[in-house]
Amino acid sequence: MNTPLPQSASSQDSGNFFDFLVSCIDPRFTALHTRHMLQLGREGRYSDFSIAGGALAAISHQNPSWPVTLWENLALSMQIHGVNRLVFLGHEDCAAVKQWAQAQPNLRHLPELEWHNAIFTSATAEAQRRFPNLNIQCRVIFLSGDVLHCNCGPANTAQPTSSRMALPASAAIPSSDRQGFVEFIKAAMRSRNTLIRDERRALAIGVTEYGLSASEAREVFFAHTVAHDALPQEKLTDEVTAFLRMRATKQGVVRKADIELAIALVRRRAETSLSRAEADRLVREMMLRENLRPRRLTDMLLGG
Repeated sequence: MNTPLPQSASSQDSGNFFDFLVSCIDPRFTALHTRHMLQLGREGRYSDFSIAGGALAAISHQNPSWPVTLWENLALSMQIHGVNRLVFLGHEDCAAVKQWAQAQPNLRHLPELEWHNAIFTSATAEAQRRFPNLNIQCRVIFLSGDVLHCNCGPANTAQPTSSRMALPASAAIPSSDRQGFVEFIKAAMRSRNTLIRDERRALAIGVTEYGLSASEAREVFFAHTVAHDALPQEKLTDEVTAFLRMRATKQGVVRKADIELAIALVRRRAETSLSRAEADRLVREMMLRENLRPRRLTDMLLGG
């Protein structure tokens, strides 16, 4: 995947828009979808349409009734609720998108973000053909809760292009250079570069310039930065919990190294000074609430 950039409210999102959100049914993301829209101040200002694959439903040939259902619901919501913006929200590790991409010879070997870009381009073209005056935005949400704005393709003339978070659909994905990003972060620390206080910029550089995955960039950033602004307890808990969920296996197993990173993050960003034992206890409580557990020897023997 390409870089996740935490979404913040902007003039585009706080204007006179009523959104029609098209998202996937993956249960890992339902709460993240809601939180994302609430963070943008969209409470009571959007209709929620969930279907397997999200935007993929707009171009589905295997399920010909799905596009019909999507466009009918959009048209009805435009009539009843005054919807004037369509938001396609894809997500990381989407099984439906992966299955579709694997059947496309020109896409199957490309990074996951390129699969979403291809779907967004075609789905946007279909939407524009039916609703030419509709504003359209395309986004990808990650297991961490971070959100990336993507271009919706050349057909989307109503899509704002001035956002500094927009990424061209044809953007080249560089090969991974983890150690290069480590040295970059260390250099920023030594020079007291303001970048180290802006996680989303750092993560963007880690992925776009060093070719790391979202989780790899986040892991490096957490492991090699010490100068962070303190976070309120609730926000810190959300951030660390998201990190633990992202690093856990499907069975809810978290490696010792990732637990240590989470503990270090708590100690660095807590508003009050915490001992190693206090930070460890907080992280263990977060894991317990999320039904996560440390990796054991049996997990290693079983390949977990």
